[in-house]
Parts: sequence; structure tokens; C-alpha cells
Amino acid sequence: MRTPWLFCTALLAAGLQFGCAHSPLRTAQAADTKPPKRTCEKNKDCKIDVYVSLGANQECQVQLLVGLVSIARGAKVNVVWTLKPVDDEAEAFEYRFDPAAGVTIAGNDPNSDFELIGANGNGQKFTWKSKNKRPTPAYDYELLVQRRANGSVQWFDCTRLDPKIINYGEEG
Repeated sequence: MRTPWLFCTALLAAGLQFGCAHSPLRTAQAADTKPPKRTCEKNKDCKIDVYVSLGANQECQVQLLVGLVSIARGAKVNVVWTLKPVDDEAEAFEYRFDPAAGVTIAGNDPNSDFELIGANGNGQKFTWKSKNKRPTPAYDYELLVQRRANGSVQWFDCTRLDPKIINYGEEG
């Protein structure tokens, strides 16, 4: 079954541009509009899907459908990024978050902003816990994903992304 093509068709129908022939996943938005936002609320894990695919030259590409993660005021949630391979070659490769720094948050104060939980699920998930003790600016965060051919020892870095995350964001 060609599930990635169904995925691409669904994304196109939703108004998103996705290069199903190995180009990056992008939102179809004007330059002057805000990136799509994911609001995280109380008592729920905040789940962010991270799509990985191979480019035309076998480079690993990382994409998100969310440009801003907004933690609602007072919410102390786990933000969980999960890898989702989206191409036919996914069976030939393994993907993981970099074990040491899979998601890094620039400017983070671990005493009041976000606490590192780290990689889990065989490197397929990466988690930070929002302490949400103060309003914060929209911090840049970076996703560090790696891939290797099945059976290989060496991991290679994928493209890096730097979306944003904020505490005391807007409610729902």
C-alpha cells in the first residue's frame, strides 16, 4: 500500500503543500501571516508530530505542520515530539532524535520554563516538561534528528528546524 501518497493527498486537500517526490513539507501561507500554532492545555500531553523523509540526494529532511507551540497559562504539560517517517524508503532507514540534544530550547531557564525529560521510545520521541512559572518570549527551539541505513553503524544528521515555543500563550 502506498500510504505516503495517501498522506500527501490528504495534506494537499487540507490546503498544505507537500512535495511527495521527496521535497520538504511546507505550509501554504503568505509571508505576512503567522505560522500555524498548536495550543497545549492543562492535563494533556502536548503532541507534536515531526515528519521525516529523504530528499532527492538522500539527505534527510525534517518538517513540521506547527510553527509555534503555545503552552496555555498555568498548564504544566509534557511537550512530546514524535518522529513520523512519510516516504516509501522509510523501511530502509532508521530515524531517531539525537540522544543528547534531540530538541534544544534557546534561552530556557530550567527552574521556571522547561525541564528536560529527553529521548524515549527508542529515540522516536523527545520530551520537555513545561514548568510554566512565568510568561516567556517565544523561544526558538531546534530539532536534531538523525538517520542511518538499516544495519549501518553510523548516524547522519538531518536538516535542522528552528520553530518557536512559548509559555503563557493564548488559551485554546
